[in-house]
Amino acid sequence: ATAAYLAATRGVACTADEVIVTAGIRQSLRLLAQLLLDPGETALVEDPGFPGIASALAEAGLRPAPVPVGPGGLAIDRAGAAMGARLAVVTPAHHYPLGHAMSLENRLALLAWAEATSAWIVEDDYGGTYRYAGRPLPPLRALDRTGRVIYAGSFSKVLLPALQLSYLVLPQGLAGPVQRALAETGPAPSGLGQGALARFIDEGHLGRHLRRTRKLHAGRQAALLDAARDRAAGLLDVAPLEGGMHLVARPGPDWPPRLGDAAAVAALAQAGIAAVALSAYHADPMTAEPGLLLGYAAVPERAIAPAVTRLATTLWAAGGG
Repeated sequence: ATAAYLAATRGVACTADEVIVTAGIRQSLRLLAQLLLDPGETALVEDPGFPGIASALAEAGLRPAPVPVGPGGLAIDRAGAAMGARLAVVTPAHHYPLGHAMSLENRLALLAWAEATSAWIVEDDYGGTYRYAGRPLPPLRALDRTGRVIYAGSFSKVLLPALQLSYLVLPQGLAGPVQRALAETGPAPSGLGQGALARFIDEGHLGRHLRRTRKLHAGRQAALLDAARDRAAGLLDVAPLEGGMHLVARPGPDWPPRLGDAAAVAALAQAGIAAVALSAYHADPMTAEPGLLLGYAAVPERAIAPAVTRLATTLWAAGGG
């Protein structure tokens, strides 16, 4: 069912034998790190990036090496001394948290690096399904001609986190060893959940769910952009993204100068508004870019404008304005 879903929605051509179901991206990374690399080896990660990626690699005995991400995604030539790494974990379709798509130039350079150094690329396609401008971008795996890309995805993101069901699409020869390692290490993904999800996919419900939620999320992103422009102008600089389920709000010219983004998040939490500090996703706090991640996927459109008004009022008060 997963192989059919990926072929229909992401253009990933694979057989069922190449798909391994896991209990989450962290378990997937630990399995791959233990099988493919030796303890102490280096793995490239995006900076900024999801902290759980680096922590999972570190738990498996690897040394995460942050590589700066620009508007075109991770550029392998910025890896510096870490160019000798044999694993890179990237989010080409929709970088987390900045929302950039990796450019074709950077994709081809990354693939060339993997081929030349016999390295592996883990393509975390957590956000490839939700794209609101044009067709979803083809995955990096579609460009891979030498079997160096391991494609990773999750149903938890598009359905509900409690599922704890992710998957790997592996190159030839890796599926068997990874399946055996998964059976030995656990925890095993829920069999009941897998059966229910397989039926959900086969009966067409997942496809309908994705079409409905793409439209829903696109409307909520537009509502958040309108509200930020109308009710937080000067305070927040919020730009649209072509996909995802959050926007990045950077400090505008009227942002209280003594207010850090971590302190802003704490003040907003007391006001009943959930936000995440952008600086928390950077490897080096001293050079971290400030900002707020504002999720909109779970917020009804009618509630967005009042929430932005409360957000602006709270930030002014927290900054002494």
